[in-house]
Amino acid sequence: MYSEHTAVSMTEDEADLDQGGTEVAGGHYKCWLRVQGMTCASCVATIETHVKKMEGIKSVLVALMAGKAEVLYDPGIVQPVTIAAEIAKLGFPTSVLEENASGDGEGLVMISIKGMTCSSCVFSIEKNLLALEGVSEVSVALATERGRVKFDTSKTGVRDILGLVNSLGFTATIVSKEDRLEGALDHQEEITKWRNSFLISLIFGVPCMGIMMYYMILMSRPGHDHTSDCCVLPGLSLENLLLFVLSTPVQFIGKY
Repeated sequence: MYSEHTAVSMTEDEADLDQGGTEVAGGHYKCWLRVQGMTCASCVATIETHVKKMEGIKSVLVALMAGKAEVLYDPGIVQPVTIAAEIAKLGFPTSVLEENASGDGEGLVMISIKGMTCSSCVFSIEKNLLALEGVSEVSVALATERGRVKFDTSKTGVRDILGLVNSLGFTATIVSKEDRLEGALDHQEEITKWRNSFLISLIFGVPCMGIMMYYMILMSRPGHDHTSDCCVLPGLSLENLLLFVLSTPVQFIGKY
């Protein structure tokens, strides 16, 4: 009898070690899975629908951008390795992450927000997101039309964040890696444009300053007669003509 009891105890201990999850309220466990091969929201929906049908599953949340799944389950009915195997059957290679692999449960997402027109829009978005349970930090930039949200993955998710922003009358989407690269390229193009504009303005602006200073010094000299200034046309002095010629390229070329 003693040996049987010992064997049972060892089996239970081994089962606890094999759970690969963290115990939460209600005697349930939470585990994190690494899911590969997801490409769109349809993949997420397929995985969540399939896992929810499994016996012992309480909830499941799949993050497309992070490539992770958070599952709340009953350890007496199902185990993380079983859940991972079921997801793998759908064509998505899946592995069980260690307890600390998800960090401290903190998530970070970059979102694109269309429809903002002023600082009041920014304030409204930030205020409402901070009121959402689990959100700890929000930063929205009107100029780039993007937002950065830090949240607790155990309390809220990316879809909750997007849904809240959309409910305010804006259009929110996740910023993909391609969008970030494109944004960086657009920013580089803008830098190049302003640099060229500065150089053109400098090339034509410095001579303008020189001409103005020359004529100011010339006119300040004692005995200088205005009538002696060279006039190209009646009412058009050489000074004004030179300034016009040099400033025109700045107005039409320097802004591009």
